[in-house]
Amino acid sequence: MRGERRGMLLHMRVLIVHHGPLPQLDSPTTGGALRAHWHWRSLLSSGAELRTLHRDQDGPGGFTGPAHLRTLAAEYRPDWILCVAPEEAPALAGIAPLVVDLYAPRMLEAAFAGQQEDAAKTALLALDAADEVLFSNAQQRIFWLGMLGLAGWDLSRPLGTVVPFVADVESVRES
Repeated sequence: MRGERRGMLLHMRVLIVHHGPLPQLDSPTTGGALRAHWHWRSLLSSGAELRTLHRDQDGPGGFTGPAHLRTLAAEYRPDWILCVAPEEAPALAGIAPLVVDLYAPRMLEAAFAGQQEDAAKTALLALDAADEVLFSNAQQRIFWLGMLGLAGWDLSRPLGTVVPFVADVESVRES
């Protein structure tokens, strides 16, 4: 029915910040871009007005660094920001309520690359900037609790929301 409220996000302006090109049938992408794509689809079905921002290296119209990201994000005037690239969160702090998606075990990945110190600093800065966090599953939430505590989050209350990974059955069939 026309004018009927389709969801809680109707008329809210949401900015999704990610790395990598959004999925297309003829080109590869990244896990973060896939995650951003599924957030986009979900938020779109709730009636939100959406925009995405990606790095310049990932395609035309992208941001070139933290200052440029902050300028582009502020120009959009979002009601809230969903950051799927936690390393970009500090540049987005204070523009609008900031949700950081902690879908990946970044600290564990960094251990295999010998980059634990840099990853820990990046994670703590992202958590300091965040107003809310998302996790891809309950185990991922547990994985991040120590870092949340180190960043000053109150661990005595429930933290974050679990937003599972999803797969489009039609896309899988086309593979």
